[in-house]
Order: sequence, then structure tokens, then C-alpha cells
Amino acid sequence: MQLKISVFVYIYSSLICFFPKANAQPSGSQKDPFYQASELHRPVLLIFSGSDWCLPCLWLEKKIFNDSAFKSYADENLVLFKADFPQKKKLSPLRVSMNEKLAEEFNPDGIFPLVLLLGPDRTVLTLLEYVNYTPDHFIDQIKTVLLSENMLKEYASKARLMGSAFEFIVTANNNREGNALLLECNAEVQRIEKLLSEFRDDSETSLINRHAGKKAVEVSEETYSLLQRCINISLMTQGAFDITSGILKKLYDFKKREIKLPADEMVSNALQKTGFRKIKLLGNNKVHLANTGMHIGFGAIGKGYAADKVKKMMEDKGVEGGVVNASGDLTAWGKRPDGEPWKAGISNPDNISSAILWLPLNNVSIATSGDYEQYFEVNKIRYSHNIDPKTGLPVRGIKSVSVISPGAELSDALATAVTVM
Repeated sequence: MQLKISVFVYIYSSLICFFPKANAQPSGSQKDPFYQASELHRPVLLIFSGSDWCLPCLWLEKKIFNDSAFKSYADENLVLFKADFPQKKKLSPLRVSMNEKLAEEFNPDGIFPLVLLLGPDRTVLTLLEYVNYTPDHFIDQIKTVLLSENMLKEYASKARLMGSAFEFIVTANNNREGNALLLECNAEVQRIEKLLSEFRDDSETSLINRHAGKKAVEVSEETYSLLQRCINISLMTQGAFDITSGILKKLYDFKKREIKLPADEMVSNALQKTGFRKIKLLGNNKVHLANTGMHIGFGAIGKGYAADKVKKMMEDKGVEGGVVNASGDLTAWGKRPDGEPWKAGISNPDNISSAILWLPLNNVSIATSGDYEQYFEVNKIRYSHNIDPKTGLPVRGIKSVSVISPGAELSDALATAVTVM
């Protein structure tokens, strides 16, 4: 009986960086909450309270605002500001003045407690209810309002790029901004495709391949750095990941479900033209493939690399959250507009129309490699499209491998390597 195994690999390394969260406005701060709301693209939760005399205010503070679930949600999604009007406690003159101005604008009738959700432009989104509310119900109330208001919303597009289906999701304040960001995502992947595609005569990959065994060629710093990382991953995986192994894949036709395995001599001849150690990285960004007939391809890492580049570009532009899904090589950052995490579904390899589980993605990436989409069968044995670079034979016996790591590039490469290993 053929053993079928599903593998999940979690990668932790010194490459992971943790950044402090942009906390909600502290209740004791004297800074303008609306300025911070504009900077963070968040709503303001404005609380009018009498902290030492108003019993409902004290109840609200204890039951909701001090609840750990609410604090966690507020830290990630709100700018919190308390306009306090105590009878005994002394506030600074500046704080008293700020609270009075806010009361004149938003609470002229002097209602306590009063909880308002406002946009960064000082627009009142809603008056929040709290009587008989649990912290979870109170949070759900806020989420419902934010989804219906013209604040951050999700904008998505799909495109055929790098020979694969790409999906982009970004959060933005309006249609114009969202659509412009999606166009930039698409353009960045097109740029990378022109740079790396082995099927374009004008790409740097094709330039390297044309001169295999002849001479070194100069490439961009971007391509040179990617090649360095590919070799490092090859070393780390003892050659299970190898960008020269594409010539082996050409020995098989994965479009046909029933084929014959190639002759041993054909595999042996192809193996003579593979091997990551035959990639020579020279000074001045020059690259040389040692043997004639060799060629490199970034099929097992390129989509992940493109996803990482799009993510960084969007983060540099201040986009709060989004997803790049490159046919299962997926990276995400931030959260959805309602504060919920982005989630990735792991396909059931025995029924790809369903998921065996959903994983929340907190600024991480995931890639999955399996034998259920591209494969062929010989004598009722399934061979996947992943080729072992050492033997030249397709991998069998592994249904699915998913790798979670800090970056889509790393996950993409390791999903292939772990399948082989």
C-alpha cells in the first residue's frame, strides 16, 4: 500500500522581526485624537464620562473598556479618547479645555456616559449602545458600523500573471484609491515577470540561459540577489530545491494522466545539465552557467518573490492590510477592515473543492505543494509534478505540504523542497 502523508512545516528563524503595535490613543493623552486617527486610518471612539461620580460610567469602564478582548480590539483598530468630567479629580487646564471643546461639539446636552464612534474627519458614525451588552456584543456593534461606512473597505482583482492566477486584495478608503492600488499591484508583478520569465527572450533569465557554457553575463542587482538566495536555500535543503532542475521536468508530460516513464539514459543525460553548484556568481553581478545546455528557471520561487515585492510596495505606501495570492503562494499583512485576521484555506488533497482547515495569517506567508493538480499515474502509482533534482524522478507518496514562514518567497521554495525531502 502506498503511504500518503500530509506535512505542515512552521519555520521560525532570526529573520522574523517583531514591531511594536501602534496602540490606541491613551485615555490620559492630551494629543488630538483626530490627528492620530487620520495618521492611522482608524475611527475615534470618544467616551464622555464622569469617572468619579457617574455610576453607569463606572460600570461601562469595568465591564467593557477594561475587558481584555475589548482592549485587544481597540489597540488594533481604534483611537480611544476619554473626555472625562470628574467632580473631585483634578485635570490639567489643557485637558479640561480639550474636553470642554469636545463636549460643545459632540455632547452639548451633557449626557453621561455617551459613547460615539467618529471618523477621522470628525463625522459622527454612530451613537453606541452599551446597556446589557457584553464586550463581544459591543465590539460586534462597532464592526457592523465600520463595514457600512466609507472607511477602510476591501478591493480585489484577479489577473493571469507569470503563468498563474494572481489575486490581489487591498484595503482602501474609496473606489478610486482601491482601484489605483490594484493596478500598481498588477504592474509590479508584470515588471517581475519581464525580468525573470524563462519564456521571454528579453528577460535576464533567458540571457543567462542563452550563454550557458559560453560566458558570464551581467544582470541586475535584483536578479543577482535572488540567485544568491536560491543557492542558499539549495545549500540549506541539501539540493532538494534547485532552480536548474527545470530540464528534468521537461522529460514528463503532466497534462496526460497516463504516460510512460522516460528511459534511464534520458534521465541520466538530463542530470548532467543540472546542479545548483554549477551556477557561478561572479563579481559585478555577473552570472555563468558552467555547462552547455543548462538553464535556470524561477518557477519554484518566483511567484512567492513577486508576492513579497507587492506586499512591501503596498506597506511602503501605507496600505493598512491586504493579501497577495499567487495560485496558493499567499502572503498577507494587517487585518481586514472589521479587525478580523486574513485566513488561508488548506485544500483537502482528496477533494480539492473543500478545505481541511483554515489558518489565520498574522503578517506571515504560506505556500502549499501537492500531488493533486499536476500529476500522472503509472501502474496506479501517482507521481507529482515536483521533481527530485538528485534522481530526476517525480516525487510520490506525499499528498500535500504547507509551509508557513515570514515570507512568501521562502515558503514557496521550501514547500517544494520539503515535498522532495
